[in-house]
Amino acid sequence: MEELLADLDLHMFGTKRAGKLSGGNKRKLCVAIALIGAPQLVLLDEPSSGMDAASKRFLWAVIKRRTAECCTILT
Repeated sequence: MEELLADLDLHMFGTKRAGKLSGGNKRKLCVAIALIGAPQLVLLDEPSSGMDAASKRFLWAVIKRRTAECCTILT
């Protein structure tokens, strides 16, 4: 879990409640939750919706790297 938080740049929010996070960090947290346990199938529904361009590129790079070995369905 610590590795996922670090990879998604959420390590500084490890003790913060999800409801107190910004919208972009909530989206990154949802992606982290989807990737827990190295799943064989990952379903993501508009994971970068509402994020600025730099944050989108960062998130998509992490998603691409973390889901290289599994089936990923994006809607």
